[in-house]
Amino acid sequence: MKKACVLALFVTFFAAPVLAGEIWGIVRLNGVPQKDLVVIISRNAQKLELARTDMFGLYSVFANVRGECQLEVTRGPNEGSPAIHRKTISSYSRPVRCDVHLIPETLTISSGR
Repeated sequence: MKKACVLALFVTFFAAPVLAGEIWGIVRLNGVPQKDLVVIISRNAQKLELARTDMFGLYSVFANVRGECQLEVTRGPNEGSPAIHRKTISSYSRPVRCDVHLIPETLTISSGR
């Protein structure tokens, strides 16, 4: 019985990170994919993960948290780089697609599955 309890705790402890999921999508400006932008996932003003968009504007980030978090698009990961766009999103145990559509006049974001 003691071995079963220890095994259950061991599995629970190491399976906890699996509860979070991938956040992925495309960053576009006026419909054109944007390369070399940085996508940052944060929670409570703490940066958790970041990724750089590729030549097709694609990004993929594994969020270590479930629930509400912030998605921010910047030109670089430095503290001095202003955010081009910020949005509150939700992270689940399954992958979530979050496409970012940057428009010079009004910045918008759409999220879809």
